[in-house]
Amino acid sequence: MDNEDKVRDLSVRGKNIFLKDVIQEMSHRRQLYNLEDEYEKTRKNKSVLVPVIIAAFIAIVALGAVLLTNRIQAQAGQVNVSISGFEEVNLREILDTAKRYENELQQAERELEAIVNERDERIETVKSEIERRIEIVNNQELSAAVRTSRINEIKQERAAKIEEIEASFAGRIDEQEEKIEDIEERIAEYDSRQLEQARRQEQVINNQQRLFDIEMEKTVNYYESRLSELEANHRRQINEIKSHNEELVSLLKENHRRELNRQFMRYNPNFKDPQLRRILQSNAGSDRSETALLREYRQVLDTEGVISRGGIEDLHETSRNLFLIVSRLQKIPYRNSVDLSIDRIEAMQEEMLGEYEMLRDELSRLLEEKNLLIEKQRAALDRFRYAVEDLTLRNSENGYIIDPRDSERIVLYVNSINPLEEGDTAYVFRRDDELLGTVTVYKEDNRWFARLNSLAGEEASIQPFDKILLDIQ
Repeated sequence: MDNEDKVRDLSVRGKNIFLKDVIQEMSHRRQLYNLEDEYEKTRKNKSVLVPVIIAAFIAIVALGAVLLTNRIQAQAGQVNVSISGFEEVNLREILDTAKRYENELQQAERELEAIVNERDERIETVKSEIERRIEIVNNQELSAAVRTSRINEIKQERAAKIEEIEASFAGRIDEQEEKIEDIEERIAEYDSRQLEQARRQEQVINNQQRLFDIEMEKTVNYYESRLSELEANHRRQINEIKSHNEELVSLLKENHRRELNRQFMRYNPNFKDPQLRRILQSNAGSDRSETALLREYRQVLDTEGVISRGGIEDLHETSRNLFLIVSRLQKIPYRNSVDLSIDRIEAMQEEMLGEYEMLRDELSRLLEEKNLLIEKQRAALDRFRYAVEDLTLRNSENGYIIDPRDSERIVLYVNSINPLEEGDTAYVFRRDDELLGTVTVYKEDNRWFARLNSLAGEEASIQPFDKILLDIQ
């Protein structure tokens, strides 16, 4: 409690000392703030001591820096330099430079080998592809000329692609070879005397570097061995894949060949039937064209109602269409029995057309001969009718027996002026007082016939030009 009272007293006395002016100022009446008066007061409060202190501090710092620099230079001038250290560093640089050149040369040679290998692989790929395409062409059903033409085109394409690949890699190969030549020139221009001296002193320079090189060599050998092993495995896998692909391609080719053969035999079969083979092996027939087989149309066919000119033209049009179809089929390279069948169809069509035209021509000739014969017979019949009619009129007879050989169909000539009906009875006389028998008349095809009813006696017979007497009711 005593300390607390002391602290309180100290606080009161401090306020009275430090805030005395403030309290007095606050007790007076507040005055207005004047900016010019305040600036005037500030100029009066400036002190000269501050710039002097700053300048003195800067001078002291500068002097200390100069002294410290001189001391360091003096100490550095007193350091003993070992020439052997520099020699060791120079020798190491020489060896490092030589090693670096050798590494650069090896790296450049490996890069060149990689570029050449890549080019050769792409060329081999093109060659393999071209060989497969040539094999496919050889297995296709093509003529020798077409097959040779296509194979030549593929070989030209192969040469063009290989030339393109070599051209695309030529720049890179030339650039890499120039790089190798540049490294070899740098190695040749290197100071051989310094290099030889560095190699003689290499064992005393840096055992650690030698150990590092040995470890590096071991590492390089390990990874090169590993890479060789991986490359061998890769090549073995590639060979296995190639072998598998070759077997697969061979199998596919064989299946394709069988399928082609099956399809070929499907559309080009060999007929086994003996009758068909005999037909196909027979003579080919006429060598004349379809036009040469056609013969001139004769009007008698239309007149007799056998076939009209339009019917003949339709038949010829059908024949021409058939020849056109056969001609188009002959352009298709069919084989085996199909080819022979098409040729045989054409030959048989020619045979049928020739036989038909010959038959039509012969029929026309026979019809013309028949019509001529009919005309002659009709003329002879007219002359005979005229003579019988004249005889009948002159003798005032009813008619005559013309042909009595068939007793059921006795041919009569009856005077047209006599009224006669079917079923009438007629008497047959040779002389006016000689009765031979009786007949019954009937009409057929506008001609008169008679049927024998009876004869006058056993010795009686009816003969041509016996007279008939009609029993007219």
